[in-house]
Amino acid sequence: MNNLPILLLMIILVCSCKFSLTDINSEASNINTPDGNSSIKSESISKMLMTGSSNIESSKKVILNGINFIIVVNEQGDTTDWFTSDEKFSTPEGYHTGTNWENLPKELQKSIEKETGWGYHIKLNSKWQLGFCEGESCTNTEPKSGSNIKWIFKRKN
Repeated sequence: MNNLPILLLMIILVCSCKFSLTDINSEASNINTPDGNSSIKSESISKMLMTGSSNIESSKKVILNGINFIIVVNEQGDTTDWFTSDEKFSTPEGYHTGTNWENLPKELQKSIEKETGWGYHIKLNSKWQLGFCEGESCTNTEPKSGSNIKWIFKRKN
């Protein structure tokens, strides 16, 4: 019962948009691109982002090649997470937000993983992951006919 307020807070955060953010402060930094081959300069406002079922981390919005991303940078300055819901971004495999569940190969559909309270995701060979949110908790039911990719993300670890 002592954990009820924390549970309710987590449910509220999950039920709101995955990329609902709160301002923290403004700072400039260099960001390594997802492929690690180059860096971009970012001057943005730090925000809090739910990066998993029990993780809330400071993040920044960046634009790379005209595509909106939200990134997480650790204390050492390394970019650890990339998130996007921008339909202009496609994974090397050709998937983008809005891609319908039925357009995914059956072997990918079978490899879906559930992260309770955060969503379902499919790991791709490129290390990018496809995110699905089904129902109020994002994990009410598995994706099905009519479900679409809601976000795409990449975690360093």
